[in-house]
Amino acid sequence: DPTETEPIETDPTETEPTETEPTETEPIETDPTETEPSETDKVKAEPQDLTIEAGQPIDPESAISNLSELPEGTRVELKGQMPDTSAAGTYELELLVTYPDGRTEVLRVNVTVKAGSDAPSQSVTSTEKTEDVSKTGERSHALPLLTLGMLTAAAVIVRIILKRKEREDLI
Repeated sequence: DPTETEPIETDPTETEPTETEPTETEPIETDPTETEPSETDKVKAEPQDLTIEAGQPIDPESAISNLSELPEGTRVELKGQMPDTSAAGTYELELLVTYPDGRTEVLRVNVTVKAGSDAPSQSVTSTEKTEDVSKTGERSHALPLLTLGMLTAAAVIVRIILKRKEREDLI
């Protein structure tokens, strides 16, 4: 009868791979030093110089032109002290950019402070040398040092008076 089929004898130890059985594959060699660039490596912070009016605060994030393109969680902070923006001048700032993966970089930007109607311009003039402080951002530390010296002297005088008062009370 042509519709009848005869059973095929097979060796149970020999099997051919089927769709559900894994086939042998060669291992793919990878170089452990090669990694796909992270999001941080793809986009780096781009600094931009700022111009502000005298007395305005400096926003470190506004000195990064592509802040919106940086990975979420990127922080931009001022490295060092905030300059006094009450007087016109140009200041060089260092910004510390911290990416979400922990990597950091330091960027330098210039901040130009424009003189307002009541803001003095920072410039120093002498007969030997004329130096425009607004270009270097340097400021004199004489007034703060003078104030500190006067406060120290006042504290010493008060202490001497108190010691004399103690001795008079003991006698």
